Amino acid sequence: MAVGLHWVGSGLLGQAMTQPTGERWNLALEGLSVTMGSARWIAGLYFNLSTLLASGVPLLRALSIAAQNADRRASRLLIQISEDIRRGLDLPAALGRCKVFGRFDLALISAGEQTGRLDESFKMLAEWHYLRNRLNRTAVAALIYPAVILHLAALVFYLPALVLGQIGVFGYIRNVVVFLGQFYLIGIVALIGIRFIRRSRLFADVLGMMLVRIPLVGRPFLNLAICRFARSFEMMYKAAMPIDHALNEAARFAGPPIRAAIRAASTAVAAGQPAYSGLLGRLPAEYVEMWQVGEECGQLDKAVEKIGQLASERAQYGLEQLARWLPRLVYVVVMGMVVAMIFRVASQIGAGYQIPLD
Repeated sequence: MAVGLHWVGSGLLGQAMTQPTGERWNLALEGLSVTMGSARWIAGLYFNLSTLLASGVPLLRALSIAAQNADRRASRLLIQISEDIRRGLDLPAALGRCKVFGRFDLALISAGEQTGRLDESFKMLAEWHYLRNRLNRTAVAALIYPAVILHLAALVFYLPALVLGQIGVFGYIRNVVVFLGQFYLIGIVALIGIRFIRRSRLFADVLGMMLVRIPLVGRPFLNLAICRFARSFEMMYKAAMPIDHALNEAARFAGPPIRAAIRAASTAVAAGQPAYSGLLGRLPAEYVEMWQVGEECGQLDKAVEKIGQLASERAQYGLEQLARWLPRLVYVVVMGMVVAMIFRVASQIGAGYQIPLD
């Protein structure tokens, strides 16, 4: 199974890859009608720009075409980017002013601009963001059914007490709200925690190191980190950046699970040793073997490209498996709470029918 745009069998980019070039543009541009700044919006924009640039369309003309087919807010953003470029800013600087595109995106775009491979950079980023969007939608869709079961359980299992007159309507509503409120509170705290962690490098690193040690979760997140590293290193290495500098720059986007391994590889290069010697024992053996072969054969860029593809495939598979198992874990929790509620309601009903013994 190929990666990114090639493995998408349905959806916006998957349809675009199966159409003639002229029709691909229109299909890709449909992605600009979704929420600006979302992974799908960014993936659609990147894919569109990649296709246009690969077809020989100049950058400013490509931005103009994208703006014409976008909604009003996105169109203003793309026009502003074009104006900044005309005023002398390079593309990464113009994109950076928008506060929509991440550091990882800007680094790859900068490397692509330096190497004259801007279309490839946009294609890589389109694949990356579409992968993120697909995995996010898979996880959300998998949680919908457990959430429905949870709400139905809260509504149904307080009904006997209401029917028997043990609680009034107000008490019934209060019990349902209190029960569901626990889960909403956990969700709100989790969202706040995620936003805080994203802003704190220290907490993000600690969380990343914890995630890779959790069964079923660790391996996909490790492969995602390797994929990010491979994508960024490939473009920077193609930009004729010295290998140790490329390693240090790519380490910024790799994530804590493999950052130490990449820095060890950079240290090895600075000491006159091959980079793979610093990766031994720190990354999965198959990735190190691929790196070693590429480095020894003088085709490190192609080897790293293959590493990125393999890591992406494995991350996708692992996270899809996680998305399948996560609802089952939620089912177990919900059913455990439902059973506890059944016993509690049954005991209340039984207590109501107890006959005092003289």
